[in-house]
Amino acid sequence: LTVEQAPIRWVTELKAVVSDKLGKNPTRILVASQSLIAADKTAFLEVALVDGTVRPVANTVVQMEDRGVERSGRTNEFGRVRLELSPRSVKISATGFRPVKMSTQSGHVSRQVYCVDESRTTRLLAFNLDPVLPLDMPLIKSAKVQLYPAPPAGLRIEAQAPTSSSKLWLIKATLTNPAGESPAETDVVFSSSSGQLSQMKRVGQNVFEARLDPGPAGWGRIIVSASESVHHVGAVIQITEPRRPR
Repeated sequence: LTVEQAPIRWVTELKAVVSDKLGKNPTRILVASQSLIAADKTAFLEVALVDGTVRPVANTVVQMEDRGVERSGRTNEFGRVRLELSPRSVKISATGFRPVKMSTQSGHVSRQVYCVDESRTTRLLAFNLDPVLPLDMPLIKSAKVQLYPAPPAGLRIEAQAPTSSSKLWLIKATLTNPAGESPAETDVVFSSSSGQLSQMKRVGQNVFEARLDPGPAGWGRIIVSASESVHHVGAVIQITEPRRPR
């Protein structure tokens, strides 16, 4: 994850790589118009060996016979094999096109297509061809995902001056937590620069209290702090001794 500032955004890139599950028992040899790959002085026929659910069958020998010349190759992990056709220098057949036969080594799966030789090129006759070949590489898709984390928790501290019948200050800390109520094990620790604090009490949802006895008159001012144990947030407040009426 990378973090960007102002505003804070968490960004990650997701990448999905999808490949066909391999088949085991070949049933078809697929040939499409894209199968013919023309080169400078020759041409190649790239075909795909698949099973009954069109899953690629890898590591299987496919044989090809073209003008009496036999060639063979082994399918790759995508079920594809590329075989070289006979060069165009060979005499063109009287019909203008020639059959190209393919089969597995066992002969159980076979296919025949027709090539047409022209003066400067060889083309595949558009007869009984498959629409497309299966993918010859994994399908890779990527996307950036931005995560917007909830605002962090915070702690607010307040001090309430004592009433006329008491000299104890009420110190209250309130946890502002966007995620909701804090777990039961959440603890707030109060501390003061002087005086004496009572034991902390949890008095409501995310509300914690303690009482402060500042001591004898003349204490002036006291710094009180609160720190929370789960989210590790804190707050500080200063209380000042009230002036006595003359």
